[in-house]
Amino acid sequence: MAAKGEDEVSRQVKAQHRSVGFFSETELVQIDPGNESHGQNEDSELNETGLLLAGILVNEARLGRNGYFEIAPKELRLYKSYNKPVFRVLVYFCSWIILCLTLFETPAVPGLSLPYWATMLVEYFCLFVFTFRLFHVWCFAAGVKFWSDKKNVFFLSMVVLTFLDMIMYIIFKECELPVVTVRWTRVFRPLFLTNISEGRQLRRAFRNIRKTLPDIANVLVLLLLLIGLFSLLGTKLFGKRKLKDIHGNSYFTNYWDVYFRLYVLTTTANNPDVMMPAYDNNPWSSLFFVIFIIVCMYIFISIFLAVVYKNYRKHLKKWVVTEKRWQTLMEEVCPKWSTARVALLWQVLDSNNDGKIGKKDFLMVADVLNVKVIEVKDQVNLFEKFVPRIYNARLSAKIRVFVCHTYFVYFFDLVIFVNAIFIAVEQNDGEIFFLAIFNLEIILKIYTYGFKRFFSHFWNIFDFLVIVSATLALIIESSYESCK
Repeated sequence: MAAKGEDEVSRQVKAQHRSVGFFSETELVQIDPGNESHGQNEDSELNETGLLLAGILVNEARLGRNGYFEIAPKELRLYKSYNKPVFRVLVYFCSWIILCLTLFETPAVPGLSLPYWATMLVEYFCLFVFTFRLFHVWCFAAGVKFWSDKKNVFFLSMVVLTFLDMIMYIIFKECELPVVTVRWTRVFRPLFLTNISEGRQLRRAFRNIRKTLPDIANVLVLLLLLIGLFSLLGTKLFGKRKLKDIHGNSYFTNYWDVYFRLYVLTTTANNPDVMMPAYDNNPWSSLFFVIFIIVCMYIFISIFLAVVYKNYRKHLKKWVVTEKRWQTLMEEVCPKWSTARVALLWQVLDSNNDGKIGKKDFLMVADVLNVKVIEVKDQVNLFEKFVPRIYNARLSAKIRVFVCHTYFVYFFDLVIFVNAIFIAVEQNDGEIFFLAIFNLEIILKIYTYGFKRFFSHFWNIFDFLVIVSATLALIIESSYESCK
């Protein structure tokens, strides 16, 4: 009866030339009389594009990225290839190289000077990599916000200016014109780091600093005015005494020189050298500098740093699918994960246990994917795996409970203390006894925790190497003495 009903509805819909969808018992039936096969192919392509987009968005949330791209199969694949580690490593390498060129360009570090054409070839290669990276962005974001992104425009402007500077430098060098040639665009090189896509953390830091400056301006101005007040007092107190500093220059006579000295004193870089001429003239003059250090450095600098930190922190960023679709998505995002791990994460996100994940639960995907999951098969002790009857016996269980107890640690701490006393009084008779005790400790810990868990702690590795080395040394020494 259900089949006849579906056929009847289908005939009526086709006769009216319109598309309709309805529920038939447990499944959704959609009818498109115009072109059913075309609709199926389009739906298949849409699902593939949607899956690729979902995988990219989940990875974006997981890795804290916020890229922009056109939602089309070609552009999505280009964006996915754009984020491959090999391209990022190449950009980092070129950024490091272009910054290091300063060591070899005129004026170069003594002994490292290279011809200008050699450094320019390297710079051309780095700029080519940066330009190719920018072109890659244009390929998948040209129709979204490529030109509206100030970062891209600024980056392209720097590349163009650098090329023009290089061409002009070559012309001046080859024509041997009687002028001083300077590569003025070298000062822009650090900006490449802030304007590439991989430099988002640097951009965030600069943006936070820019937003923080207006909030700390009042405290900064107050600090500078206070230094100016002390500079005026210092000029009036010591300027007429005709004192000389250690270099033979006039001491505290020029206001701006005094201002700079006291500003440096807030960092303690010139303390106590700055006050020694006044102190040698009159020891009571040191009170001026003591008061300045207490007020400006210990009080106002601390307040200034607290305000900077508070406002900088204020501008930092605050931190429905079916199960089958979830498994397909995880195959795209994390292809190396086991089925059990994917199922476990599904159970965590499916808070209502209704077989689907809603919007609220799906927002936790990025956090859940970053949670470290240890599978049971990785935690199985080798002794439990190969000799389970012995390992799970009553006596074995008591031994493992004893090893996990706090008194086990206290006991061996006491043994270490006693061993230290024996070493201090040069009593070597107990060396074999103590080594046997320490070897027993390592064996019991490995038996209880297993090799993987035991060697996952640094101090266990350290103890193992020390005890095994001492044991081998004792065996070799005893064997050598017995042979003699």
